[in-house]
Amino acid sequence: MPIVPTPVGPFWVEQAGQGPYLFIAHGGPGLHHGPYRTLDPLGAGNRLIYWDHRGHGRSAALPHGDIGIDLFADDIVRLADSLNIERFALFGHSSGGWIAQETALRHPDRVSALILAATTPGQLGTTESRDDDQGPPPPPDVAELMVREPASAAELIEIWSALAPHYMRTADPAPLLDALDPELVRPDSFARVFAALSSWSSIDRLGTIRCPTLVLAGRYDVFCSLPQLERIARRISGAELAVFTGSGHFMWLEEPDRFFPLVTEWLRTS
Repeated sequence: MPIVPTPVGPFWVEQAGQGPYLFIAHGGPGLHHGPYRTLDPLGAGNRLIYWDHRGHGRSAALPHGDIGIDLFADDIVRLADSLNIERFALFGHSSGGWIAQETALRHPDRVSALILAATTPGQLGTTESRDDDQGPPPPPDVAELMVREPASAAELIEIWSALAPHYMRTADPAPLLDALDPELVRPDSFARVFAALSSWSSIDRLGTIRCPTLVLAGRYDVFCSLPQLERIARRISGAELAVFTGSGHFMWLEEPDRFFPLVTEWLRTS
């Protein structure tokens, strides 16, 4: 059944493929996991677990008050417990990458392998300076959209539709937009997740991650620039960094012939 009960409420879950478990932590604050079904080809060698984060899509509502990235990380383990899954590989993209990092840090015994795609490690660490190369900032029109606080589902769809062309270098963003269901977006969660990011950083803790880690970057990503992924990769022992030289934020849509074989083989041998 797509509804999985947990101690903090129900989660909407979909599964695809066969093989070892691979949890897919979707990005897009306020959205649902629908656009991430474009990752289904990874199901050729893995059992994919998709879910809507709490406060997103059909899953349980967020609690009142301030929230942190740790809430979503702990939810992954609650969900795995409810599915009777002890260990799993974890793929996190964009804001889902914040959640994936936090999960590996808080629950190292549960994450067997970690894939971080087009994401960041959050705020500066104690050994970093604002003068360090953080990569170029987003274009002004993108930055303006990201700080808006949508008052309705229609306004949130409007924001993501305006952002969509920036996600790609050359590919058509239609597969992402076509998968969005206006009935499933949560404008309040958009603002609350970004508020959680404002006080979150993994950078000083990444050195404690011991599971195999693959870091994926798009050379032309205007949301999570290559230096952001390099910040992550150089702090995790043994991490592998793969740069997709023709991609923006969604490398599997722009370079699928490289992405899917690379990730599938890495998972098989990790």
